[in-house]
Amino acid sequence: MKNLFVLLAIIGLSACGSTAIQFYDGPSKSSNETATISLWTDASELDEELSPSALQITSLKLNDKDIITNSDISILAGEYSFIAKCTVGSFSKTSTFNFDASSNKNYAVTAVGRGKECYFKKLSLLVDNARFVEL
Repeated sequence: MKNLFVLLAIIGLSACGSTAIQFYDGPSKSSNETATISLWTDASELDEELSPSALQITSLKLNDKDIITNSDISILAGEYSFIAKCTVGSFSKTSTFNFDASSNKNYAVTAVGRGKECYFKKLSLLVDNARFVEL
């Protein structure tokens, strides 16, 4: 019962909105001056026996600096190498995404779960928080 309460609390807090982790020095900047890296689960492509919570996605490194989080990451425009890990049970897989970020854009790293494994789709640009365009 305690685990159920903790799970519901986490889901409730995540529904309240998330703040991006800032990956640059100095004060926060507006979205017109920054880009965002988001971690997504493609629920439409999950096997039926997997719930979205069974597939975990975590960032590991950004431009060779450790940044272990499952939150969005706010970055400045420029070239990036991003390493992410997906996990289903005891299986995990890492992938590297290299891209040139532009301000006011949201880059999506999307994971899919199949059976007891997971994999990443290509890096995408999130447009209007509604659709993905592969890069």
